[in-house]
Amino acid sequence: MFEYIRLKRIMCYGTCPVYSVIVHNEGNVIYNGEIIIKRNGGITSAKVFYTF
Repeated sequence: MFEYIRLKRIMCYGTCPVYSVIVHNEGNVIYNGEIIIKRNGGITSAKVFYTF
């Protein structure tokens, strides 16, 4: 089994958003927005969305 799934978007030569999202197998979600996004900074959620 795995511990988490990570999605990371990086910079481009335009107006691409830069952020990362980590979903742990317990259901915890961590979002970190960096640039060209609506919400900068980190957000952590303990809500369980799915069971892996």
